Amino acid sequence: MKQKEYHAVVVGKIPESGKINTPVNKQEALTIYNTAQQVTALQNEFLSLIKLEPKTGRTHQLRIHLSELSFPIVGDKLYAPKNIMMHKGLFLAATNIELLHPSTQEPIIISTAIPNKINSYLAREHKRFEKYKA
Repeated sequence: MKQKEYHAVVVGKIPESGKINTPVNKQEALTIYNTAQQVTALQNEFLSLIKLEPKTGRTHQLRIHLSELSFPIVGDKLYAPKNIMMHKGLFLAATNIELLHPSTQEPIIISTAIPNKINSYLAREHKRFEKYKA
């Protein structure tokens, strides 16, 4: 048992939930996502906060999958198009990891809240939209 959960801010209005199962570096890869929040934004119309559950562990899997769907992660300098919002750091955070203790095989669960940086950014962008919308 090894499960991970991430939260990310992506550019655009992503569907409410879905599965992404395109290969990453020619290897099988599966990501399940659910939309937690969507806000209006000036630069790209919408930003979405999504919960991601990678079922395989490919390098940069989440970043690649979301970029391929045209919903790049904010701050992704490697996989996002050049005209996408860039900020200090990648707006992707591990929020839950579940694994078995190597000796006792007891489950270990490590959880943390969504970082303030993410919540503040979404609130700020929505506020800017409300202030400056046409």
